[in-house]
Amino acid sequence: MKKIARRDFDVVGILLGVIVGILIGYFISTKLIKDDIPASGEVTNENQVGYVYLLQLAKFDNPEGALNYSKNLKKSDIYTEVVYDNGYYFIYGAISNSSEGLELKKAVLEAKGYSTLVKKEYILDKANRVLDDNEKYDFWSEGINNLLKSLNNEEIIISDKYYANPVDLEFFSTITILKSIQNEEIKEKVKLQAYRMICENLL
Repeated sequence: MKKIARRDFDVVGILLGVIVGILIGYFISTKLIKDDIPASGEVTNENQVGYVYLLQLAKFDNPEGALNYSKNLKKSDIYTEVVYDNGYYFIYGAISNSSEGLELKKAVLEAKGYSTLVKKEYILDKANRVLDDNEKYDFWSEGINNLLKSLNNEEIIISDKYYANPVDLEFFSTITILKSIQNEEIKEKVKLQAYRMICENLL
């Protein structure tokens, strides 16, 4: 009967040690990853970066219906913006950085008999639609970030070059107003206008 050399035992032992070590490492890493995942329904602060919350009053597949509905709302002193996006015309009454920020406006509108829907949307990637044009990409990326800053009550910073050569004059003017306006009611309307312009220009 052939004897197994000690060197063979050493090789087998090393291999077993490596395998056991890999298995232990795998189970430990799996446990750590599992512990880092938020519970169902829990939202971390990182998940909120780049998102806006919109108070939707209606959705139309044609511009006439949307504009007529918006005009009727205006007669009732309800400010809205008609936003074309993904083939539909949405009517929004407010924009915020959280669903809680829309609760008061939502309650007021529903008390008047209007149905509303809070919609969460990621907007940081919208500038990617002009990724092949560096000038437009930089301008709209900064504009989107400034809208998000405004929603978070942070200081809006406009690059000096855009004061001399704004890529889109209407949007630049809107962000400039948003930067300087003190009236909170007007500011809320301007934020919604800025969002509409982003959607219109970055289809």
